[in-house]
Amino acid sequence: MDPVYRVSFHKYLTDSSGHPADPCQGVVEVHAPTPERAVELAQPMFADLKGVPDWAMRADHAEAELLAGRTRLHHVEALHRP
Repeated sequence: MDPVYRVSFHKYLTDSSGHPADPCQGVVEVHAPTPERAVELAQPMFADLKGVPDWAMRADHAEAELLAGRTRLHHVEALHRP
């Protein structure tokens, strides 16, 4: 069985004081062979979770981390490019 990745989706925003913020919009856990594939698999799941046809309507980028207990072992980021 493939390892489990936690894929978090983030949106670039500006807080009330004008400083950049990158809040998490949601998290999906998936089994995948690679972090890149985890992001690919999680994107439509996140879109369904948010009730939109495209994940990029609610997030600008996604980050995947390999889960082993509570230890973060690997990180990959995918950016939405319009």
